[in-house]
Amino acid sequence: MSATRLAGTVILLACVLVPAPAAAQVRGRVTDSASGEPVNGAPVWLAGRTLHLAHSDAAGEYAFQGVAPGGYCIRVITPGHEPARVCITLSAGASMVVDLPLTPRPLAMEPLVVRGRRGVDERSTRAASDSVLMTPLSRRLSLIGRRSSELAAAQLTELTGLTAYEPPGGRRPHALYVWGSGAERGRVLLDGASLSAPLHLGTLLPPVDPAVIDRADVHTGGISPRLDGGTAYIMDIATRSAAGPARMWGELDLLAARVGAESPINGRGRVIVSARRVNDEIIDRLVTSRFGYGYADALVRADADVSERSGVHLTAFATDEAISIPRDLGEDRASWRNRAATLVWRSSGAGETRAATLSASRGTADLPLLSAPGGHLEATLDRVRGVAERDWSVGSMRWDAGVELEHLVFRRRARASADPRSGVPGAVACTPALPCSHANATLAAAFAELFLPAARGVTMNVGARAMYDITGRSVHLLPRAALSFVPSAKTSFTLSAGRFSQPYVADTAVSTNASAVDAAADVRIAHAVHIEAGVVRRTDGLELHGSAWLRRHAAVEPTGPARTVPGADLSVEYGWRRGTLGLAYTVSGGRADDASGLDSRARHLASAGVETRHGRWQLNVNAAYGAGMPLTSIVLEQPVDAEAVLQPVTTIETGGTPDLLRAADRQYLRVDASIGAEWRIGRAENGVLIAPYARIINTLGQRESLFYYQDSGDVSGPPRALAPLPTVPVIGVRWHF
Repeated sequence: MSATRLAGTVILLACVLVPAPAAAQVRGRVTDSASGEPVNGAPVWLAGRTLHLAHSDAAGEYAFQGVAPGGYCIRVITPGHEPARVCITLSAGASMVVDLPLTPRPLAMEPLVVRGRRGVDERSTRAASDSVLMTPLSRRLSLIGRRSSELAAAQLTELTGLTAYEPPGGRRPHALYVWGSGAERGRVLLDGASLSAPLHLGTLLPPVDPAVIDRADVHTGGISPRLDGGTAYIMDIATRSAAGPARMWGELDLLAARVGAESPINGRGRVIVSARRVNDEIIDRLVTSRFGYGYADALVRADADVSERSGVHLTAFATDEAISIPRDLGEDRASWRNRAATLVWRSSGAGETRAATLSASRGTADLPLLSAPGGHLEATLDRVRGVAERDWSVGSMRWDAGVELEHLVFRRRARASADPRSGVPGAVACTPALPCSHANATLAAAFAELFLPAARGVTMNVGARAMYDITGRSVHLLPRAALSFVPSAKTSFTLSAGRFSQPYVADTAVSTNASAVDAAADVRIAHAVHIEAGVVRRTDGLELHGSAWLRRHAAVEPTGPARTVPGADLSVEYGWRRGTLGLAYTVSGGRADDASGLDSRARHLASAGVETRHGRWQLNVNAAYGAGMPLTSIVLEQPVDAEAVLQPVTTIETGGTPDLLRAADRQYLRVDASIGAEWRIGRAENGVLIAPYARIINTLGQRESLFYYQDSGDVSGPPRALAPLPTVPVIGVRWHF
């Protein structure tokens, strides 16, 4: 008998003959410390030599049986309450009672607001100078609720495709859930570069530094055919050129920081830079558990004058975002990165404008792969895009035409620190157990549009985009049209319709061939038709915008059914000498044309905000309410599951528990308020502006976090909230000089 086999036999006999220590047990109740009422469905973790999970029942009681002796910590993290943590030592055969009173806590979230316009393309308005719709004021576009996390998470679907994934038995394994996102898909452009994850999920900062943004337009309906790539909306963000003398600005508070600067260069050039980050180190000190969320971005824009009528500008943008994910007895990170750069040449004069744009971007999602030791799945989407465009006038008509060429490369790479089948240590990737896939597509398009004043007070724009999928050898025709009626200088009506397209990755050989190591996938084109009717009414100090729309998504092979999504938007703004009051309401709902289980409940979003100034003092109060908000699940299990990493989910039928989250958690209310003052030192044009402020965020919140985590061991209760924020007064200061 070899020495190795003899040693194994001795160890086995010792384990059999030596009696195991008697198991211990822990039980107790989880209650609300304010009301004394039991907390039902709270996840209770017992972590030490082994890891156990239980959920409190209707009486608030929980229990762990058969626990090995040793030191343990009991943790409870549940929406609407402060986390609780108690450490104990269990002796052999012990029976311990540990009650866990939880302190109630509202959510702390920062609202997202960006200046923008929605509706008919601004350039379609040049022919009618008397139309209020054609020369809209820059109005506030709230990104709270659907306009924040839905726009954010929707970008990530470009990395993983539109296909649905439903594990056998209706049970979803390890998954990260993102609140508020849905199946609506869009495209976000920054100076012409397509961004895969630009609107960050944490909502602690505006989507892009407002100090460097010239405009942010959300396009739907009969928009210019030069824009495409989103079947639900297209957001076109444009940065501004540096202007005037050199200056700097910044802001610092407990939760976030930003800094920026701009300066002329040699009289013929200008540069502007901006950087921002979430202060996760400070937030860690404000919460009882680790915050676990981080975000940072940086933007640079440089402009140079080539001649009196032409110039070039270069924009570079980068983002890094991550959230901590529980893993074994430790944690891992799910991260999203974005890199983009754009070079634009533009020349104008004699009633025409010529432009050429070259852009490149990469979006990356790096997710834990919990089925393999140290496993990770990295999905990337690379885009290279070139556009040449010209618009010119012929009498009262205006034409816009151009060509576009875009190349897309999708890649998914599964890796681990050891082979999940053999257990042999060492970095491995793209094996039969860790399959990879890739896909690419080249799209060529030509577009043209005519802006025509059909009659006094009536303006029409019609156009079309013809796209040829060179890789898939298919042609796609995308017509667009809008008709505007302007009965008076204060009122306008618009009817618009358009067809949109967006590329996606279809199911690959990885899903059906387990032996595939690096399989080729197909890139296909999804379509949707959007019809919208809108009205704008503007009087002295009052501006009203209303629209109703219907969007029809075509079926997406092989698992995406056709569906119809109706919706309506209404916003009112009233301004007076010392302030502004804004109200907004959005409702949308979708249905599938078959029994696919897509969420058909309506989503409601209402927001209100007031801003007023008196001397050097300024007060801001913002409130938002949302109901029917969906969840998006990011599956962190098998590599093949990640073919559809993002999928809208609202219910999971497991163990008789119909709701993933309790009804009370599927709506939220938040009220944020700030008060501050400004002091200016020196001359107005050369002085220094200091503006300290105090802000309390989410004073009445009902939503604890945007992120939740579901362990595969038990899906009968609500998932665990990740990156919870405290409700505390935030002290900060802004400066400008």
